[in-house]
Amino acid sequence: MTKPVNGIYKELINKFIHSMIGNPIKLRAYNKKTREMCAVLLICFVNKYVDVLPERNLEGGSQESWSFDDIELMQSTGIFGVDGKEFFEGDIITNDYALASGLPMRWQVVWYFNGYRWKSMQVANAAPHLVSGYQWAKMHAIGNIYQDEK
Repeated sequence: MTKPVNGIYKELINKFIHSMIGNPIKLRAYNKKTREMCAVLLICFVNKYVDVLPERNLEGGSQESWSFDDIELMQSTGIFGVDGKEFFEGDIITNDYALASGLPMRWQVVWYFNGYRWKSMQVANAAPHLVSGYQWAKMHAIGNIYQDEK
């Protein structure tokens, strides 16, 4: 008898299947203890860790292993904004109008059912909504929910 797939495993399997159709999987990890964000080089589901190369180790090339308990994983959407920056889950995005006018219009990039969507950060319990590629291309990433505590 097999155990049901749940939690982080189920979410990653769903995203893996989705990425087989679209873009290759690219992950980054946020370490909750050290407050660092790094690209994931390897993920081990058996021993529950990821290998990363933190920016502070770039010169020496020393990889580190981070436990699943200490991290938040975020997958790339495969979509790039107006400034060429790639969007990941958990990114906080805005547009030129909001930046120019000073209006606090911000959205969070979220995985919702079968794709990436925007979720308003101004409206409590707002449902994520699907947007076109044209709309994504007009956005800027201005932070992420883990490092920006606003």
